[in-house]
Order: sequence, then structure tokens, then C-alpha cells
Amino acid sequence: MVSDGLQEDVSRWGNRTSSFLSGYPHFQNHTLPSGRVRMVQVPGAVVAAGEPLCPPAERCNAFFEMSAMARASRRRLVMMPVGAALAEEVRARGGHSLCVGSEPVLELETWLDGADPYDRLPVARAVARRGGRVEEWPSAHLSDEQRAVIERLTDAWRDRRDGPMVGFLNVATPLEGIEHKAVFAAFDGKLKEPAAVLAAVPVASDDGDGRIVAWFFADYFRHPEARAGTIEFLFVEAAKALRGRGAQEIRLGLCPLAHLDRGASDGVWERLLRPVLSRYHARASYPFRYASVTAFKSKLGPGRWDRLYLLTDQARGPGLMQALAWAHFPEGPFRARTTRLREGLAKHVVPEVLPMLRPAPRGHGEALRAGAVVLALAAICAILHVGRALHPALQALFEHSRFIPGEWSLAGVFLGPLFHNHTYHLSGDLLSLLFFGLLLEWSTGHRLVAAVAAFGLWLTNPISTWLVGPLLARFRPDDLQAFLQEGDVGSSNAVYAIVGACAVGLRKPWLLLLPFALNGVYLCVVKYSWLSIHHLVGLAGGFAGGWIWRAVQARTATSRPP
Repeated sequence: MVSDGLQEDVSRWGNRTSSFLSGYPHFQNHTLPSGRVRMVQVPGAVVAAGEPLCPPAERCNAFFEMSAMARASRRRLVMMPVGAALAEEVRARGGHSLCVGSEPVLELETWLDGADPYDRLPVARAVARRGGRVEEWPSAHLSDEQRAVIERLTDAWRDRRDGPMVGFLNVATPLEGIEHKAVFAAFDGKLKEPAAVLAAVPVASDDGDGRIVAWFFADYFRHPEARAGTIEFLFVEAAKALRGRGAQEIRLGLCPLAHLDRGASDGVWERLLRPVLSRYHARASYPFRYASVTAFKSKLGPGRWDRLYLLTDQARGPGLMQALAWAHFPEGPFRARTTRLREGLAKHVVPEVLPMLRPAPRGHGEALRAGAVVLALAAICAILHVGRALHPALQALFEHSRFIPGEWSLAGVFLGPLFHNHTYHLSGDLLSLLFFGLLLEWSTGHRLVAAVAAFGLWLTNPISTWLVGPLLARFRPDDLQAFLQEGDVGSSNAVYAIVGACAVGLRKPWLLLLPFALNGVYLCVVKYSWLSIHHLVGLAGGFAGGWIWRAVQARTATSRPP
């Protein structure tokens, strides 16, 4: 916690599962007369982290006070997750709510005093029978070795995680505010070191007296080689220890999109979205496997599932999804969404080139701006192609814009590469252009992609004519006339030049260059399209342009002061 005042508000009014986590330092304060709201500010929105830290009777007023503040800066307010009571109160006063999932709760009186929890968790019983034990570590006086264990298991979990790290209330920082948490370590009887650790955070009572009535199992991490069932065993023993302190409940945290049962006050929006969100919950794996999280918590046998809601002060729309994406992925939703692609590509990039590359765009707007050259070129080609069907003048221009080696014209040199013969021709060129072009432009900036694309579009045909014409006249005179009358349109030359530039940064550039080079040779030799050598010229020119860019970047890096 960052201040005594914040910790006092959390201890007194933090009666929600997320209350303690809202005290983490990456959140900002909005001060209220009787408390505060913890929040993050993202493009177009203010996103509040759970219910306000104030008396429950004043939370609805706090929501609309926050709404006025957000509207004054032309932003929307989003608050999540909140309980059903606050959601109902906000709806009654004109706000909007949406059920975003449910939270499983272990009611300890029945969960521990009823049937033996080990009866429903045989894998946990197996760990106990094999010598498993759980220790509670003094959270306010952790030794250096204990802190190192927690950090080591947390890092191992991050390394195993498939997908981007999630922020907001999902930040995995077990040592943050550790002195106020309950820390448990499990030994599974096989490993000499702790097999799992758990950091539980307190949940206060509703009446503001600071009593701890529940604990939230916030952070739990398992050793990669621990026995199966170690986490379940840790949960059972930790719940027993916390029951001895007077805890009434163990809360397991929000299961996003789980148990979206119909509520009495659900509107048309909720009824329409429910089947879509439920299907997404069952099948989605981004940013994590929702169904797996729900299944794990379900097998613990929770006594109830509490519905949790998102509140917003404006009509729902794309801006709401954007706000949620930015809140949960502070580095940018687009950058987070392309994590797997970038990590996979980075394995094939030359190590000394990696520092030269730019980070991925953070958001979709930044992605559009960062890919302006390629997107503009793709748009021009698409507009000209569609325009041919709508305007006879453009069709006539197309007919006069073919590049013909024996009949040069400015239209053939400069407009021909922007036209395409048919939709399949356009689609193939644009797909390749967008994939390789955006990859290059996002990684290196506008200049390199603009230079190599311009070379491919407007120089490869003239250069190919100068190279091939004299050679055919000398060695294949029978093919010369056909070459001089051959017509060409399309932006594939630019694609080849961009591919050549992309290959410069790869550990094995030939893996990318070879298929494109073979296609160019095939067209020349098998199809007797000698003008198709412009593909090879574009590939070589793009590769040379990439080497020049790489050399300039390396020289700039060495001349830059440390």
C-alpha cells in the first residue's frame, strides 16, 4: 500500500474481493468526502477498480460523482467488478450495468464442517498422504529466502504462461502489501523446496469496523515439478488455518463470463449478449482459458456463486470494449494481442537487429498511423480496381497503363503498378503487401518501407527492360519480340522488394527469399515471361535497401552517447 490513509480506507471499507488489490500503486486516487475511488485513466475513459472505498450507502452517489468528473473531460466512466446490490442501485438511477461473470465463494461453516473437503478433492488427499504439509509464513517478517521462493515461483508461472500478462486487478504481484496478507507455503513430500505458495488478502466486514470476515486467495503459484493436487491441498489447509482466525468465507475471485444466469432485472442487451459471452467463455483462450479457470474453481465445491457486474454511465458501445482493453493491457491492447506473433518472429531475427526494431503499436489507432505507407498504397490499389468497374474513364486509363517494354509511357511506368488485372490478382498482391509491409513498417518505420516499395513499383520494370532487352537480342533473338510486346500491371514488384528488406533481419534469410526467387524464375523460364525478372530485381533491390538501413542503424547506435 502506498499510504497509511489508503490502507485505513481499505481496512475499513474494503468489503469486496477486489478492494485490497485496488490499493496497489498502479492505480490513481479520486478522493471522496468519506473515502476514495481507485482508478486508471485510459484513452476515452476512466476505469474504476471495483467499488468505492467508502460506506456502502454512499457508493451509488460516488459512482455518479465520478461520472460527472469523467464527462467533464469527455470520457466515459467504467466501474468493475461490483456486486449485485450496487449494480441494482445504479440501474435504478439511470446507469447501465452488465454481468461480467461470477465469483465462487467457499462458506467455511459448511465447506469445512460438513463433508470432508478431501472427499471432493482426492488429488489433495493424495498429497496429504504422501507427506504433504503447509506452513504459514510470517507475512510481516518474511526472510530473504522466503521472499526469494515467492519471486522464483512467480517468475516460473510467468514463463509458463501462454499469452500476454493481464493488468488492472489481475496483476500478479504477491509481494505487494505482503505485510497485510496471509502467506502459506505447501511442501508436497517430493520436492525439498516449497512446492507452492499462496498469498491471501483480507476482506473487511460491511459495517466499517475493520473486522476481517473473509479472505481472497489472490495469488497462488505452483512449482513446475510439484505433485498434482498441490494447489488444492494448499487451499484446504490454508482455509482451515484462516477459519481458526474467525474467517467466514474464502473468496476465489471473479471467473470472467462464468455462470451468466439470467437476472431478474436483465434488459434486452443482457439477454442478447448472454449466449455470445457464454460461448466465448467455453471456447476462448485469450488472454487465458476462461473455461479452465472456472473448472478449477468449480471442483473446489463452492457453496455459492456471486454475480459480478460492470457499471458504465453511457450507452454501451465500442468505446466500452476499448476502455476495458486498455485497462487490462496497459502496454496497449494491440501490442498485447500480437504478443505471440512477435515472440515467435523474434526467435528468427538476428540478435543484433532486435534492438534496432521498434516496439509494436500499443493500440489500433497507433497501428493505423504506424502503417500509414502500406495502408495508403493498399487503399489506392483497391480504389483504382473498384473504380474501373464504376467509371469508364478509369477503365480506359487502365488499358493505357500497362507497362510494355517496347512502348514506354509515363502511365505505364507510374500507374501500371497500381492497377490489377482482376480481383484475384488484387487480393493476392494486397494480402502479401499488408502482411509483409505492415510487419516491416511497424518494425522499422515509414522510410524503409516507402523506399523499397517505391523501388519495386516504379524502378523494377525499367531496370528489367534495360537488363533483359540486350541479353535477349544477343542470346535469344526469337524471344525478343514477345518480350517487347509483353504488358504488365500489378504491385507484386513492391511486395518482392518488401520481402527482400524483411529477409535482411532474419537468421536464415534464404528461407524467406528462396520461395519468392523460385517463383520469379518459374515465371521467366517456364512461362516464358521474361519481364517477370522484375520480381528478382525487386527482391534484390529490397534486400540491398534493407542492408543499407541496417548499416545506418548500426552506425547510429555506435555513435550515440551511452
